[in-house]
Amino acid sequence: MNNFSAQILLALFSLFCDITSVVSAPHRYRGDFKSLVNQAQTLLTESKHLLNHMKSHSDADGDHKLDSLPVLSVSATNLSTAQVKSTLSKLLSDLFSYEKHFDWLRRVSERPHHGHLPKVVGVLTHIRNMIASLQHQMIQLNVPRPPPPSPSLPPPHPPVWEAVQTAHAILKSFRLFSDWSVRALLSLSDRL
Repeated sequence: MNNFSAQILLALFSLFCDITSVVSAPHRYRGDFKSLVNQAQTLLTESKHLLNHMKSHSDADGDHKLDSLPVLSVSATNLSTAQVKSTLSKLLSDLFSYEKHFDWLRRVSERPHHGHLPKVVGVLTHIRNMIASLQHQMIQLNVPRPPPPSPSLPPPHPPVWEAVQTAHAILKSFRLFSDWSVRALLSLSDRL
């Protein structure tokens, strides 16, 4: 075999390796996305449970707004056109914000006169785990990490009724976010 034939064979082999790595790369990410979907489904289940707990233990069921909460900018019907990078960035940014809101809720619920508020340590742990998994996935896909948001949280020592209303607002918003995140991740995983 002459030198020219060896170079062509090496070039073809290199091209084959490049093509197969591009083709097989989505399969590598699909397992990670499945894990993210499972984590999002866990958060959705927990958010429903916490919201039902709040509804059964207080009369504050209404349209309470909290301006510091993330806003869903994409509806579930538009998920088929959602881009991977922007959707993952939005998910991460919103999870950071919810982490801060649930940490606030955890601190408030530990106060003696706020014992009727749900204990959110479990959901906070799941949020943090999903943040870590999402960051790992974003590194694999070369998605830039958005800066963590700095929401203006409610006061640290709210009156009881204000704490109940704020908890309802956080839980309702988080339930909607959790539902959207499951749908978004399922939509993205179908395209990988």
